[in-house]
Amino acid sequence: MAIRKRYLGSIVCLDVDGRLVMGGQDGALRDEVNRLFLKGHRHILLNLRDVSQVDTSGIAALTAVRAAAEGYGGTIKLLNLPRRIYDLLVITKLITAFEVFDSEVDALGSYSPNAGVQDVTD
Repeated sequence: MAIRKRYLGSIVCLDVDGRLVMGGQDGALRDEVNRLFLKGHRHILLNLRDVSQVDTSGIAALTAVRAAAEGYGGTIKLLNLPRRIYDLLVITKLITAFEVFDSEVDALGSYSPNAGVQDVTD
């Protein structure tokens, strides 16, 4: 799995590519999100368009990063969910735990104007 970071003002977009499955790949996402929170970033947008496979460990990773966001006073929002991830979140009733967007413009617009005020070093 590859994760590419893009900085959109104070919002960090993580473009995830590959498989979000058990075996360390799900841990890479959790590790990257935790690193960002420790550096002071509070608003993270996960672009999952290029995730080719997901299992229950991948869903657990998404819920873990959401819980971490709450602990740091931040937000995790989901962008471009592949059908498989969307269906799993619906089946497990976790879809209501996330803000989900099909458009990056809409996702960015959903952040409060104060989301842009942040002094963070990387």
